[in-house]
Amino acid sequence: MWRLRNHLGFDLGKRLRQLRTARGLSPEDLARQTGFYAFHITEVETGAAAPSLPNLEKWAKALGIELWQLFLEGDQNGIVVSPQEEDLVRRFRKASQSDQELLLRLATFFSGAK
Repeated sequence: MWRLRNHLGFDLGKRLRQLRTARGLSPEDLARQTGFYAFHITEVETGAAAPSLPNLEKWAKALGIELWQLFLEGDQNGIVVSPQEEDLVRRFRKASQSDQELLLRLATFFSGAK
């Protein structure tokens, strides 16, 4: 089975699974919250399928985080943000809505998601 990865080696499926399990959610739990099928959640987490940007937004909302947080590396208990990442987040929040949307689309593209 192949895995979706960007050119920097970030594994979005692994990150999504990490965040889901850190919150004690099963694929079925997440499916109920998002309206996805549980098998689709598993496919995305294993790299067999790529989520769309709107689906990533639903996923993030169900996990109780903002979309940009899906693309940060973290430990099993949550999200680890370095001082450099904090600065990037501050700058992101000050950006215009259109610039934020562009940055999120770029992040999705580089994560390997479609």
